[in-house]
Amino acid sequence: MNPVTAYGFMKNPAINDPLLPANASRTIFETLASPFERVTLKRSMRLFDASIGLKPGIAGLPSAEVLVHVITGHESHEALVRVLVGAEYQNFRNLVRKVGSQRGDTVKDLSKQTGLTEDNLVALAHGNKDGALVPDLLKLFEVGLGAPVWAFKVFTNHTLNCPSCGKNFFEDVDTSWKAKPLALGKPEYEFAERFLTAILGAILIAVTVMGKQISTTSLELLGSLVDEKQYPIGNWLKLVCKAYGVKTLTELELRLALRKVTDTNGKPISGRRLADWARGTNLISVDNSYCLLAPLGGNDELKMALLAARAFAFVEEFLVAADARPYAPDAALVRQVIKTRLEELNMKLVHGLKIFQTKMIAKSASALPESVA
Repeated sequence: MNPVTAYGFMKNPAINDPLLPANASRTIFETLASPFERVTLKRSMRLFDASIGLKPGIAGLPSAEVLVHVITGHESHEALVRVLVGAEYQNFRNLVRKVGSQRGDTVKDLSKQTGLTEDNLVALAHGNKDGALVPDLLKLFEVGLGAPVWAFKVFTNHTLNCPSCGKNFFEDVDTSWKAKPLALGKPEYEFAERFLTAILGAILIAVTVMGKQISTTSLELLGSLVDEKQYPIGNWLKLVCKAYGVKTLTELELRLALRKVTDTNGKPISGRRLADWARGTNLISVDNSYCLLAPLGGNDELKMALLAARAFAFVEEFLVAADARPYAPDAALVRQVIKTRLEELNMKLVHGLKIFQTKMIAKSASALPESVA
C-alpha cells in the first residue's frame, strides 16, 4: 500500500477504540498518530541531533524525522525518498513542490520508477516551497510508532489495585520514572516511555497479529539488548556473532571475509567498523546491517532485534541529553534505568494479557446458550 492510499485509508474510516468511552470513535489516523509533546534537552544529542530537531535549553516539538532515522537509518524522510526514487528524484521533487514545467512523460516515468499510480503521484503534489517534501510519508512513520503504543495500551487498559496502597498496578508511569535516578521532567520521561512501550507493542503485534515466531526478540528475552555494560547495537552484534557461530567481533570479521560479505558500497566490513558500531561511535545503517544478515538468509529475528536495538540506542541518547543536572549521567546508569523500566513494562504486559484472556473467555462463555454453557 503506497503512502497516499494508506494515509487515505487511515484518515477516513472511523474505528471503535477500546481506550475511548462507549459509542465514541476516531479515525485510524487519529487513534494511532498522536503528536509529540514539547520536551526540553539539557544538552545536544550525538547521533540523532539533526533528526530530532531540538536545541538545548529550548522547549520544542521533536521532529517526526527522528522516527525515520530510528526505523530506516536515513536522517530524514527526504533522504529516504531520494533513495527510493533514485535517478528520478529531482523530477519527483519538482512535481511535488510544483517547480517549473513538467514534461508530458514525467509522471509516467515516475510511476514506473516508484510503483505508484499516476493519480497517486499527482495527489502528492502540494506546491509548498518549504517544509516536508512528502508530509503523508512522515505521518505514516508517526503511525508506525503509534500503532504498537496503542496495542500496548489496549492490552494493559485494566484496573488492578494494590491491596496495600490502593494504587492501580497498570498506572505507574509517574511513580516509576520519579523513582529513577535521573533528573527528568514529565514531558521528557513520557517521551521515552512512548518508545519503550512501542518496542514491546511491536513485538506483541508481530507475535499475536502477524503470527511471527520470534524467539530472540520475544517479550522475555528483549532485555538482552539492554545491558548497562554494552551499547544496544553492541548487544545486537553479539546476537549476530552467535548466529554466525563465533564469539568475538574479531572472529566475526574473519567469518564475514570468508563469506565475502561487503557493505552497501562493496567494501569489506572491518573489525574496526564493527567495534565502532558496537560502541556507538557510529550508528550502523539499516542497509549495512542487512548486508551482515544476508548470508544468514535475512533472519527476521535479527532484523526485528536491530530495530529494537536502534530504538534503545535512541532512548539512551535522549535520556542522557534530557537529564536536567549540570553533568550528563553515566551511560551505564541510563541503560540500567531503561532495563528496569522495560522489565516493569513487560510485567504489566504479561499481567495485562492474562486479564485480557480471562475477560475474553468469560465473554465467550456468557454468549453461549444455557444448555451449552
